Amino acid sequence: MKYTITVAIILAGIMLLPSCASRNLTFAIGGCLPNIHPYSGPRAEILSFKKTSSTLKANGYVKTYCGGAKIRGSYTIKNKTIFLSWSISKSSQVTRCICAYSVSWKIDKLPPGEFNVKLAP
Repeated sequence: MKYTITVAIILAGIMLLPSCASRNLTFAIGGCLPNIHPYSGPRAEILSFKKTSSTLKANGYVKTYCGGAKIRGSYTIKNKTIFLSWSISKSSQVTRCICAYSVSWKIDKLPPGEFNVKLAP
């Protein structure tokens, strides 16, 4: 099963577009993380996550242009693994700088059980 929802927000030049495939996912974006170097290391990473009986909250970052890019989040459950994913689309004009934006996935109404959490390949 794949669920996707994003929020229509313009924040620091990044636009999240609405998609209402499911109401189980809330994907949010914050500001640039000053402790993550934008030009080296992984392009995206999960920094922490917490699972309760039916909810998963994961925090991480995605590196993209400081302005003119759109970030979308989604997830897939396969066997006992939750794969968190993201995608970026660029407008015709983007800034030259790169930023490691904080992102979070909150998934509600998960089935009971233990799950591994990974960033989708």
